[in-house]
Amino acid sequence: MRILAVGAGVIGSVYAGRLLQVGHELTFLARNGRLSELRAVGLILDEPLVETHTIFDVRATDALEIADTFDLVVVAVRAKQVLGTLPVLCEMTDNSDVLFLGDLDGHQGVLAETLGPRALFGFPSVTGVQVGSTTRFAQIGRQRTMLSEPDGAMTARIRRLQTEFSIAGFPTGISANIHDWMLGHEAFTVPIACALGRVGIDPGRLSADPDTLRLMVTATREALVGLREHGNTEIPASLRMMYRWLPTAVVLAYWRHLMHDRRGELWFGAHTRDAADELRSRASELEDALAGDPRGTPALDRLISGCRF
Repeated sequence: MRILAVGAGVIGSVYAGRLLQVGHELTFLARNGRLSELRAVGLILDEPLVETHTIFDVRATDALEIADTFDLVVVAVRAKQVLGTLPVLCEMTDNSDVLFLGDLDGHQGVLAETLGPRALFGFPSVTGVQVGSTTRFAQIGRQRTMLSEPDGAMTARIRRLQTEFSIAGFPTGISANIHDWMLGHEAFTVPIACALGRVGIDPGRLSADPDTLRLMVTATREALVGLREHGNTEIPASLRMMYRWLPTAVVLAYWRHLMHDRRGELWFGAHTRDAADELRSRASELEDALAGDPRGTPALDRLISGCRF
């Protein structure tokens, strides 16, 4: 496939690099310092948990030519920048599919209406941080890259895209309702981020703080139960298993161990520092989704009200 990556932050860089690695033709649409880095030193990916360091020569531009055509556009920018990509996407005449990969901050309807049948939605399974010109990242265990048609239909093109992403090394699933899937994901990530905010965004300190860990686990359980009672059927299976069936002591031990080792920083610490605005927005969205539940969510409310990040 001929792929255009709009955005060269962590998510855009990782997905572009792996798709390039398995033989796809890849172009970055970037700007300013990141454009200069890609042209000068290439795309540098560092994955510490598996000790890999890879450098790719890439094509990078700040403006598309009339003759440029693509099969797929992967838009991986911050939520507040999503609508800003529409002018460029609407000027394209190649009828390429456009996959918005990441948090949409409520813009899904506008994106689908503007781009029509070109639009696709998804959520990544990696996290990380830019360190100079290097993208330092980790693939989150048990989390799949999720893909979805705007109406949740199971189409041939979404299956093809699932296959291509799987070949590139991303375990990939298809959602019938990406909005509900993201809410389920928020029920997991928001309590973690807020718990980290209570301890200076230090995963090691969180590991050693049993009261905050227990509050985090209780808040996550409350959120997942509330979403399920509101009819959400898209909660990831791994979360359902952990928070519905495993004893609290086992769940606490899991998080105590994870936050103590390198995964705590790579999966959650760096992202909480780097994406505080988006996490606050997700917290508000989660609260809105759970509003009106007669059981209430006291632990979640307490955790969110004390957020300091």
